[in-house]
Amino acid sequence: MHWLVPYPATDATSGRIVWYCAQELGVSILQDLHRQRQTITHARDTLHGADDNIATARRVLASMSRRMMTNKLIMAGIALLLIGAIGLILYYKFNH
Repeated sequence: MHWLVPYPATDATSGRIVWYCAQELGVSILQDLHRQRQTITHARDTLHGADDNIATARRVLASMSRRMMTNKLIMAGIALLLIGAIGLILYYKFNH
């Protein structure tokens, strides 16, 4: 953009030059704003995708935690059942 004109101009010519420069500046600003809007929109979409992935991961981790607790309870139950069976076997072996 040419803000300074290297030659003397008449009032009508200088008015047109100022108008042209202002128009160029306005177009440039609108283009910059459009690019920034696209950047922000892309960033927002990326963040929404990441948020969805985090929510999915949270659900998977909660499910894995429940399964882990269930497995621990089942193993504890089996261990108690085996200890009880061994106790019964020893009781009948030494008492009969």
